[in-house]
Amino acid sequence: MIRIATVVFWVLAVGPCASAQCHAPDYKVGNNFSVPEEGEIFVSIRPGDLAIDKLVCLVQKLRERNPRWRSLGVLVFTSREAARHYLPHQECDSEACARWPDQLHAVYDYERDQHTEGVEILPLGGGGPESLKTTLRIPIGSEYHCHLEMDGRCLLLLEWPGYPDAAWKAKASGMVVLTGIIGRDGRIRRIRAEASGGGASEGRKALENEARRNLSTWRLDARPHEDPVRITYSYVITGHATRLGWAVEYQLPNQVVIRVGEPE
Repeated sequence: MIRIATVVFWVLAVGPCASAQCHAPDYKVGNNFSVPEEGEIFVSIRPGDLAIDKLVCLVQKLRERNPRWRSLGVLVFTSREAARHYLPHQECDSEACARWPDQLHAVYDYERDQHTEGVEILPLGGGGPESLKTTLRIPIGSEYHCHLEMDGRCLLLLEWPGYPDAAWKAKASGMVVLTGIIGRDGRIRRIRAEASGGGASEGRKALENEARRNLSTWRLDARPHEDPVRITYSYVITGHATRLGWAVEYQLPNQVVIRVGEPE
């Protein structure tokens, strides 16, 4: 499946964070390859706990509990099964195994001797393109930005949008404009279709349903307030792609473009 996104990788330096004041999320330890002076741990957290400040607090707490570590790597998953069983470059023989890389959403790296510390955010998981990832250097402060963001909130978790078979077979294309509210917890609620267009009614409805489903998977960084959101999903049928692979372009905060090849 071809997935393309015209985005840029950003590396950001950010200000301090007081470890004593942070609140680490509940987590479960999966694979643990640590030795006395080097830590390498896979952990799982709930998707609802995926937030920048909680991630930073989590890894700082791990370091405080293991002061002998000169280096530390932490892979943060949103699946306990993935944290327990995932191994890089492993060959998968099940659908569950194939999903584990997509459930990896943050990677922390610390090197005491090199004075480096940072966390990499993976909105589409470890299998997503490098250009969709953002690295934040630690310590972190109250103001930071990610390349994929809405209203100043980093986009931490989402699924790839699809092109529904019913719409593709009907050669339906066009725009679906959605509105909603970004809650304080970062989830998008009260999603409604403001306008849509795309040929036959069955195809148009399929596009609208897919756009609503996809937007409901987005999770942004938590904030103490709600924010309105209005975004357009543009579905394009073109001769420059194939049905087995569609191209996705994120033009946030206004638009997501999904292109697919024309049916025969």
